[in-house]
Amino acid sequence: MHKIVLLGDSLGMPRPSENVFYENTYPYLLARKVSGCDVISRFSRARDTRLQSSEQQICDDILWLQPDMLVMHLGIVDCAPRLFKPIERRIISIVPPFMRNGVIHFFSKNRSFFTKHRNIVYVEKDEFARNVWRVCRAAQQTGSKVIILGIIMPPVSVLNRSYGFDDNVNEYNKILFNASKEFQFEFADVNKIISNDSDLCDDGIHLNKYGNELLASYLLEVIQNCF
Repeated sequence: MHKIVLLGDSLGMPRPSENVFYENTYPYLLARKVSGCDVISRFSRARDTRLQSSEQQICDDILWLQPDMLVMHLGIVDCAPRLFKPIERRIISIVPPFMRNGVIHFFSKNRSFFTKHRNIVYVEKDEFARNVWRVCRAAQQTGSKVIILGIIMPPVSVLNRSYGFDDNVNEYNKILFNASKEFQFEFADVNKIISNDSDLCDDGIHLNKYGNELLASYLLEVIQNCF
């Protein structure tokens, strides 16, 4: 039986508040549709490439599982414009609620201004490229067939609130694409599969039921052509 490992952030996880339950996620749908394969989901909320490229995660998700196929769905956590640095988030989390809520409300209300002038992401481009390379190198060592899923471009409503989000998506996707070429992996431009107007949740980031179905169907076709 072929082993297929899907790894990534919360894009492959349920979002009950958006009516995306476990049975609606593309990992579940894919596991139900594909035959002769063991589909292993390795998703974690807010996972970025810094965590995924750590020695422990590479061992847990790739080297020890020895997948026949690896699907990598990462990048949005790394490149999304942020209002606060991680250390600032920790400080805000411990201040009294009335102060915390006031700060968050003020920054959120002026999100476009602050994302333009503070220019914060969780993982800078140079580090992102190094992290992706380490994950790809580990997959290459196992002889896995690898599909790198590109980052979905958020809809205009989201782009208008976070300055430079579209540029970030394009630049980080270019890094993913270049890695796929270097390692001779397949790069899937998810923006040709998913419509950012009708296939995403209200947050403009996560897949809704229809987006999950489309991505599951795409991956099923790829898998059937490989095995």
